[in-house]
Amino acid sequence: MTENHLIRRHFLLTTNRTEETAIWTFAELGVADLLEAANTPQTADELAQKQGWNSDYLYRLLRAVADANIVREIKYNEAIELEKTNRFELTKDGRYLTSDHPSKLRYSLRAWFHPVIQTASQYLPQLIRDGSSKGSGVERVTGNVPIFEFLKKEENREFAHNFNEAMASHSRCSREIVVNAINFSRFNKIVDIGGGLGCLLSYILEKNPTIKQGVCFDLPQVMQQSDIENEFVKQNLSKDRYQLVGGDMFDPKTIPQADAYILQNIIHNWSDDQAIDIIKSIRKAANGQQVTLFIIEVMVISDIEQNKFLSRIVHAMDLQMMIILNGKERTQKQHEYLFEQSGFKFKRLYVTGTPHSIIEAVSN
Repeated sequence: MTENHLIRRHFLLTTNRTEETAIWTFAELGVADLLEAANTPQTADELAQKQGWNSDYLYRLLRAVADANIVREIKYNEAIELEKTNRFELTKDGRYLTSDHPSKLRYSLRAWFHPVIQTASQYLPQLIRDGSSKGSGVERVTGNVPIFEFLKKEENREFAHNFNEAMASHSRCSREIVVNAINFSRFNKIVDIGGGLGCLLSYILEKNPTIKQGVCFDLPQVMQQSDIENEFVKQNLSKDRYQLVGGDMFDPKTIPQADAYILQNIIHNWSDDQAIDIIKSIRKAANGQQVTLFIIEVMVISDIEQNKFLSRIVHAMDLQMMIILNGKERTQKQHEYLFEQSGFKFKRLYVTGTPHSIIEAVSN
């Protein structure tokens, strides 16, 4: 690779960051909803006038977003005021950023590119120097308030909503892979710890009608939301096949007994000691009964089992966990260590061809 190519490659890192900001702005402002509602291609001036926005700036945003194939620009004869002549329409990719798209991708972008998260990432140099002693990147932005406590505050309700929808979006992306990889029909009762609105568990129950009951277990405030809107109702599952239970995963007395437990995107939030405490709580909740534990995580695995593209995603997400929570994405051996310290033993690794892998463990 020539020096010019290397310089160009590094320059693209800067422009890529700006393009990411443009896409986040497009999602934050709900422009996809406006274009969808109009039902015909719109000029930036037409859109801006309805919202009281700056039409020149909006045009330049849309032009940049068109490079990412989110909108298509319909160009007319060259004019001075392009915001009044050129029209834009959503592409197939752009429709993913409408508020009602099942993927919930708009909410995911709004959460991960929220100013708090973006500002926290600027503390990565300090994190490398100091380690976790002075808090995560987010805690340095919020005044030592951990992310989940920050989300509970009334003034952060919209951020919390976007964050919860982002988590549901991740579950939707991975749930079919999980169900295809694991034979859940061998279990009578499954508890999904930190299961949110039941996105994964409802799908497991739908695809495995022999499972007698699933329990969606999360914090009480999450369960209050689940009472109003949850995936079990959306999928018309019989009420006798599921429960919504509020509790604390660090307190085994609040965790229902079952023959299988699921932890999806939970363990990577915590230090080794805290992760061991969570797994120990599950072991105690089992009350001496042998149980199976499934950990579904973005996992660092060998280059032989994972291609370079996926490895780049995993390594970047590991840094993201460091910045937001002082958490980490772990290797198989690092997970095995957690099991050894908490009364479980490794049984099998399921490599899915995605950033997520699944570890199955059984209690000693």
